[in-house]
Amino acid sequence: MRKTVGTILLVFVVAFLLASCGGVLRWKYQTDGGVWSSPAIGSDGTIYVGSDDGNLYAINPDGTLRWKYQTGYGIVSSPAIAPDGTIYVGSYDGNLYAINPDDTLRWKYQTGRPIWSSPAIAPDGTIYVGSLDTLNPADNYLYAINPDGTLRWKYQTGGPI
Repeated sequence: MRKTVGTILLVFVVAFLLASCGGVLRWKYQTDGGVWSSPAIGSDGTIYVGSDDGNLYAINPDGTLRWKYQTGYGIVSSPAIAPDGTIYVGSYDGNLYAINPDDTLRWKYQTGRPIWSSPAIAPDGTIYVGSLDTLNPADNYLYAINPDGTLRWKYQTGGPI
């Protein structure tokens, strides 16, 4: 795997691109910060990936920018895509964002602590995500968020999640 800060050159994206075009790199996209998350690919082929610059990027299958959504701080959380196309991603700013495929905010849920974990979506639509407080490890929680952005429950883990 080749690691280039700020450029989407992730193993399976590159492998797919190389396999689909006879081993020749078709494109790469430069973000304004490091890319630590794994991409998620929508049903239409759009590639969603977070960046340390605080943006969630939506990249067309041809490598051009579709849009980018600015959160309050960097993103290391990998996005998750619901069956209705909603993109969920956590940010260092402590928010879980629900973003529509057209770049509009559906809702955001404030945890109050940075989100490093990647959201997981249950069959009933519940979104699970953890928060991390490195200064006070007793303040780490696992959150269950309803599809409408309201809190279902939270559980204090007592350690990083």
